[in-house]
Amino acid sequence: PIEVAVTPRGASLFGLDVGSEWRIIDGFDECDREPDPPPGGPPPPPRPPCEPTMAITRLIPVVVTGIVEPDNTESSYWTRVPREITFGVFSGPARPISAPLILPSQSFDTGLARVMSGYLVNTMWISELDTDQLNVAVLDDTRESFDLLRADLRSVGGSLRSPIEPRLESFVKDLNFTQVPILMLLAQVVGIALFYVVIVAGVQVAQRREELFSMRSRGASILQVISHTAIEGILIAIVAAAVAPFISMGVIGLLGYTPIFEPLTGGETIPTTLTDMAFLLSAAGAIVAVLFTLAPLVIASRTRVLSERLRGLSRPAGPNALQRYFLDVALVFVAVGLIFEADLKGTVFERDSVGGLSADPLLLSTPILFALAATLVILRFLPYLYRFFAWLTYDRFPLSIASTLRYVSRTVGPAARLTILLMLGAALGTFAASYADTVELSLAERIEYDNGVEFRVELGESGYSTVNGVRDRLGPIEGVEGIASIHRSKVSAGRSIGTTTSVTILGLEPKAAVEMMWFREDMSLMTFEELIGTIDVPPVGRGVGIPQETETLRVWVRMGEGETDQSFWLRVRDGDGRYLTAGGLAMPAADTPWTAMDIDFQKEIVGSGAAPPYSLHSITMSEPFGLFVSEPATVYFDAVTAIQPDGRELIIEDFENGRWLEFVQRRGTGDDIEFEQDEDPISGEYVMAFRPGIGQSPGLRAAHFADPSFCTNTRCTIPTIVSADFAERQRLEVGDRYPLRLDTVIVRARVASIVELFPTLRPDTLSFIVADYDALFHMGSITALRPTVTPTEVWLDLTDDPEVRQAAKEELNRPRYALGKLLDRDERLDDSGRDPLTTAGGSGILLVAFIAISLLLALAFLVSMAVSARQRRLEMALLRTVGVGNLSILIQLFLEYAIIVGTGLVLGVLLGNRISLLLLGYLEIDETGRTVLPPFQVETDWQILGIAFAVLIGVLVIGVLATWRWFLKLELNRELRLTN
Repeated sequence: PIEVAVTPRGASLFGLDVGSEWRIIDGFDECDREPDPPPGGPPPPPRPPCEPTMAITRLIPVVVTGIVEPDNTESSYWTRVPREITFGVFSGPARPISAPLILPSQSFDTGLARVMSGYLVNTMWISELDTDQLNVAVLDDTRESFDLLRADLRSVGGSLRSPIEPRLESFVKDLNFTQVPILMLLAQVVGIALFYVVIVAGVQVAQRREELFSMRSRGASILQVISHTAIEGILIAIVAAAVAPFISMGVIGLLGYTPIFEPLTGGETIPTTLTDMAFLLSAAGAIVAVLFTLAPLVIASRTRVLSERLRGLSRPAGPNALQRYFLDVALVFVAVGLIFEADLKGTVFERDSVGGLSADPLLLSTPILFALAATLVILRFLPYLYRFFAWLTYDRFPLSIASTLRYVSRTVGPAARLTILLMLGAALGTFAASYADTVELSLAERIEYDNGVEFRVELGESGYSTVNGVRDRLGPIEGVEGIASIHRSKVSAGRSIGTTTSVTILGLEPKAAVEMMWFREDMSLMTFEELIGTIDVPPVGRGVGIPQETETLRVWVRMGEGETDQSFWLRVRDGDGRYLTAGGLAMPAADTPWTAMDIDFQKEIVGSGAAPPYSLHSITMSEPFGLFVSEPATVYFDAVTAIQPDGRELIIEDFENGRWLEFVQRRGTGDDIEFEQDEDPISGEYVMAFRPGIGQSPGLRAAHFADPSFCTNTRCTIPTIVSADFAERQRLEVGDRYPLRLDTVIVRARVASIVELFPTLRPDTLSFIVADYDALFHMGSITALRPTVTPTEVWLDLTDDPEVRQAAKEELNRPRYALGKLLDRDERLDDSGRDPLTTAGGSGILLVAFIAISLLLALAFLVSMAVSARQRRLEMALLRTVGVGNLSILIQLFLEYAIIVGTGLVLGVLLGNRISLLLLGYLEIDETGRTVLPPFQVETDWQILGIAFAVLIGVLVIGVLATWRWFLKLELNRELRLTN
C-alpha cells in the first residue's frame, strides 16, 4: 500500500486513524473524455454524447501513517494549498467526498505512478520570497525575473501568480511620481552648489589677480596658469568623490531617527546599500565641480593685463557679455515659452507608445530655467534698484544708512552674487517646506473630494424607492445620526434638443448636503451654503388635495373626434412621498359625451399601503408605443370629484385656474393643453382640453399639476448647478434655460450657478449637473407610471464613538439591507497615500537637501563677509581716522548685510512660491494618468522655514559682530602705510 498522511478533517470524515488501511476507488469507461484542463487553461472541446456500456473500477490500497495539521495556519503557504485534490476522471457521484492526502514527493513520483500511470497531474510550486532582500537596487532585476519565469512556465502550459508583482508595479509607479519633483529639487540643489563653487572660486581669483597678471606678463600660457589650481582641485575632488558616498550613506541612515521615518524604522537607522551608481554620480559631481572651479580662473587668465589695469583705474567694469548682448533676455523668453507649453499640456507627464506614463525631460527643466531666468533678470535690474535707493537716501538719512546704500550700489557685484545665492537657497527652502505638506494635504483632499461625505453607500435594487423608505430602513440602525438620499445617473442635456450631450446628474438633498459634504472654498466664488441655496427649492409635492375618507375618485372625460386607443391612469402622492398609480380604465370611444371614470380609491391607493395625506398630481394616458397617429382625438377633462362614504361628491379640481401642464416627450411631436370655455361643462365654465401630438406615439401622455415650488402656469423649471465645461460647450450662462432628459421625459432646467468642480464628480470624465433631489424625483414620478428618479446611493453621518461606529458598519454590511459598495472616508484617509517608503523617502531627501543648502548658505555668507572684510580694511581705517564712531561702523555693516539678506530672502520666498505653484501644477496627475482633483493647494510649513531663516539671521548677527570686532582691532597707521 501507499503510505499517506491525512488531515484531522479527513480522518474524522472517513473514520481513519494511524495504521488504518483503505482503498482509493477510481474508475473509467470507454467514453472518450478530455482530462480536466490545468488551472486557468481553456475548457476542453465538447464531445458527442456517449452512453457507457462497461466500466472498470480501480482500487488503490493506501495506509495512514500519520495525522498532520499545519503548525502555523496563518502561513501564506497553507492559504495557497488546495483544500481538495482529485485524480483523473471520477465516474461516481457528481460531487464525491474528497480530502487531501499528503505523501512524500518520492512516493508520489514512484509508488503512485505505478498504480495511476497515464493520469494528468497538476503541479503547483509555492515559493516564499525573502522580501527583506528587496530594494531599489534589485527592483528591475526582480521584475525581469518574474517576466522570464512567467515566459518559461507559459511554454509548458503553466502560469504564475504572485501578490508581490502588483505591489512592485505599484511601488514603481509611486517611485516614478516621487522621483520627478525630487529630481527637479536636486537639480536646483546642484545648481546652487555649483553657484557657490563659482563664488568661492571667483573670490580666490580676485585675491590672486596680481599673481595671475604677473604670470601672464612674463609669458605663461593659460594652461600653465590654471594647471596648479587644476591639480589642487583634482586632488580635493578625488578625496571628496571617495568620501561623499559614505557620508551620504551615514546621513540617510540617521534619517531613521527622524519623525518622517520613525513609523517605518521603529526609531532605528535606515539600512542602506552602496551601489556602483553612487560612486559614479559622486565622481561626476566632482568633475563638474572642478570644471566650475576653473571657469573663473580661465576667464581671468584670458584678460589682457594692461587693459584690466587701465579699466580699474578709469571706471568700473561695464556689463558682462551675457547682459551686453541681451542673452539673459533671450533665456527669459525661452523659459516663458517652455512654461507656456507646459501650461498648454497641463502636466510634465505624457503617454508613451505602450500607454504608460513618462516625464517630458524638456518640461522637467522648466522650473530650473525659470529660476535661472529670474536670476538673470534680477542681476540686470538689481544694480538699478540699489542705485535708486542710494539716490533716495542721499542727504535725507543719517550717514551710516546713506553710505551703506552708496557702497552697495557702487560695489554691486559681490552684493548681487550673495543676494542671488541667498535667493536661490530661500527659493529651494520654500519649495522644500511646501512639497511634503502640499502632497499630504492633496492626498487627503483627493479622498475628501471623491468621497464627498463621511460615509457613502450604494443602494440595492429594492426597498429604497423613496427618501422616506431609505430613512425607515437605515435610520433605526444605532450609530446612524444623519441620512441623505442621492440620485446619480447618466442623462442627456444641452441648450437645445439637437445639441444635447451626456452628463452626470447628481440629485441631492440641499440641507443635508450643507451639513454633511466636504467643500473647499476655492471651488466656487460663493460659500457652499450660498451655492447650494441656488438650487434649494421649497418643499415639493403640493398637488390637488384628496380627502382621506374618499371612497371613489371620479374624473369626467369627453372624447372628441379622431383616433383613440388609450387607457386612463392617475398618479397620486401619499404622505410618505410615494407616487402611486391607479386606474387602467379604457378611455371612452371617439366623439362621445361626458363619461365618468371612477377609480376605487380605497382599494387601489389606500389598500396598497399608502399613508395620508393624499394629493393628485397627474392624469396619464397610455397607448401603444410607436403607433402613428395622424388625427388624434382631443380629450376633455372636467370636475375631478372625491366621493365620500356618505355619498357626498366633493369637486377637488374644476380646471378653472389653469394650473395643469403637459410634459415634453422624448418621442412624438409634442402635446398641447388649453383651458377653454365649454358649452356643457360638468362644473364651472372651463374644461381642460388635451390635444395629443400628431405622429409616432410616445406610448405615454400626461397632464400634471404645476407644483408652485418651481412651476408657473406655463412651465416647470428645475434650478441646477452645472460644470463650467458643460456651460462653455453649450454656451450657457447663469439664468439660461435648457432641456434635461430624464429617461422618457424631458424637463426644463435653469442654470443657477456655474462651478469648475463639485465633490464626488469628475468633469474630466463627464460633465455634471447638480439639482435638488426632491424636484428631480417629483418630475420623474408624475410624468410616468413608475418613478424614473429613485435613490441610487445614500450618504450617512455616523457617530464618533468607535465601538458604535464599527457596529453600525457591520450592521450595514448584513445581506438583509442589500447594500452595495461602502465607502468610508476615514478608512480611506487612513489607507491613503502612496507607498509610505516612497513618500517618506521623498520627504527625507527634501529634508537633507534643505539642511545642506542652509549650511551652504551660512558658509557662503561667512566666507563672503571674511573676504569683504579683508578687502575693506583701508575703507574702515579711513572711516575711523576721520572720526566715524565705532557704533556707526557697526550700524553700517549691519545695514549693508541686512539689505543683502533681506533682499535675497524676500525674492527667494517669492521665487520659491512661484516654483512650487509651477512644479506642483505640472504634477497634478495620479498614477493612473487622471487629473488630480481638486487641484493642488500649496501649503507651506512656515515654521520650519522661519526657523531656517532665523538661524541664517543669527549667522548674520554673529558674522557682523565678528567683522566689526576685527575692524576695531586694526592698527590704523599700519593699514594706511601698507595701503599707501
